[in-house]
Amino acid sequence: MCDVLLYAIFLFLMHRAAVHDRKAGLIPDRICYSGIAFALLWALLFGDLSNGLQKISAVNPLNYPVKILIDVLVVSGGLLWIAMTFESLAGREGLGFGDIKLVGLMGAFLGIGGAVHGIFYGAWLAVFIETFRRRRRHFCRNCHIPFAPYLFYGSFIQCCISLYVSHR
Repeated sequence: MCDVLLYAIFLFLMHRAAVHDRKAGLIPDRICYSGIAFALLWALLFGDLSNGLQKISAVNPLNYPVKILIDVLVVSGGLLWIAMTFESLAGREGLGFGDIKLVGLMGAFLGIGGAVHGIFYGAWLAVFIETFRRRRRHFCRNCHIPFAPYLFYGSFIQCCISLYVSHR
């Protein structure tokens, strides 16, 4: 039951970020940083955050927050590297820094594996939906496509899969 509450809080934060990205084209820092801080505080007070984290020895209570920080840094750092590589090759920005921070939030709640799966699901949804939308409208090469809504959808799919597997 605790994992359902955590996923609900996480998806609420992701939804808020998606709405901001869709309307204004940017993701507020307060959403990402407060979510990561909440995940760290939860892990410090109660231990294992969710099924996204692997079981760690409970000898040291700092193991869980350290694991969350590592997940945030690995996932955000990996996406930052991809974004910088794309920008250097294409000569334009592919992902904003808000998307990278939002992926850090995914890493905090879902772990590295869950965040990667969520990004994968969201990216495929973005490809299919944006391809369909562009066929119906005129092609716009430099149009801003908010990625946070697709990260939200991918996270939702990953949360549903995690809940299904853990309660099976």
